[in-house]
Amino acid sequence: MAVAPQSDSTGDASVLAATGQSREFWRTALAEAGAAEWSHSAMATWLVTDRGVDPWWAQNITVDFEQHSGRRRPGQRANGTFEVSSSRRLVGDQEEALAAVVASVSAAIDRPATSVNSGGKYFSARWKLDDGTAVAASVSPSSGGKTTVALSHVGLVSEEAMPAAKEFLRNALPPALR
Repeated sequence: MAVAPQSDSTGDASVLAATGQSREFWRTALAEAGAAEWSHSAMATWLVTDRGVDPWWAQNITVDFEQHSGRRRPGQRANGTFEVSSSRRLVGDQEEALAAVVASVSAAIDRPATSVNSGGKYFSARWKLDDGTAVAASVSPSSGGKTTVALSHVGLVSEEAMPAAKEFLRNALPPALR
């Protein structure tokens, strides 16, 4: 499996600690509210406005509900496309990490980045590919003098495309991060 279900990547204890309720509680609450018929954004909005859930956790709970109910496969976005990602932490600052990622990914796909943003807390870069998909990089500060580099391949048309895309991302990371 190229992408684990939401419930595998965020433990039950984390959901309970962050929201005051269990994952099963939220699944039941959404089902009883009729959320199976709602859009993704309507579910997340309901969790935030009616139940006081933090927006990040509302997204997490919504994706879990959609996956648990069979409405969405792991790695599938609300628009029906699929996405995979790969991330690593490294010693160093964001500027160095961004430069290394831009060079490595650009070499791997034989084209320059479509956009590079080094302003603000989170640095990013993006490459549009000929098949309509895109590769996105996010470079963010981490603890202990480290930086987190995350690559995502977005817009994949099928679940079957995910393993090859995941392997591509691993190979596109700068050599020091593979």
